[in-house]
Amino acid sequence: MLSQVDNFCKLADHRKESNQIKTDCQILDAELCFLLHKICLKENTIRDLKQQLQQKKEVSERLKLEQETTSRNNQNKLNAFQSALNHFTNNFQYVVNKEDSGVETDKYCVTLSFIINAVTSQYPIRFIFDRNTDKLLNFDVKELLTEVEHNFLSDLYTKKRNNLALLCRLRNITKKRMCKVESTPEVNGCM
Repeated sequence: MLSQVDNFCKLADHRKESNQIKTDCQILDAELCFLLHKICLKENTIRDLKQQLQQKKEVSERLKLEQETTSRNNQNKLNAFQSALNHFTNNFQYVVNKEDSGVETDKYCVTLSFIINAVTSQYPIRFIFDRNTDKLLNFDVKELLTEVEHNFLSDLYTKKRNNLALLCRLRNITKKRMCKVESTPEVNGCM
C-alpha cells in the first residue's frame, strides 16, 4: 500500500509540475506574443519612416530641380536684361533731368527726353520714383500718349515690372510721333 501512496504522491507531484510547466508555457507564450506584437509595431514604424524618408527625398529632388530651373531662368532673364540694357545705352540717345517732386518728400522725378535724328523730343517722359527704394512708381507722358495708350502701358508695366521694355516702347512711340510731326505740312511750312 505504501507503494500505491508513493505512486499517488509521485503522480500528484508530476501533475503539479505539469500544471506549473503549462502555466510557465502560457506565460512565455503571452510574453512571446507581446514581443512579437512590439516587433510588428517597430517594423511598421520603420516601414513608415522609410516611406517618409523616400517622400522627403523626392520632395528634395523636386525642390532642387525647381531651384535649378529658377536659377537658369533668372540667369536667362539677367542675360536678356543685360543685352537689352547694352542695346539701349548703345543705340538710344536721351537727355535726363532730375527734379524734386515738390510737396511729396518720399518721391522724386526724373524727366527723360529722347534724342532722335539729332533732335531732342518735345515729348518729355516723367518717371516718378520712390525715394527710399528707387523703384519706379509711375510715369507721366500726357503729351505723348493718349489715355488709352498710357493705361495700356501702365498696366503692362505693373504686371511685368520691365523698365527696359517700357523705355523701348516709349522710345518707339516717341520716334513715330516725331516722324508724324516732321511730315505734316503745317510744321514744314508747306501749307
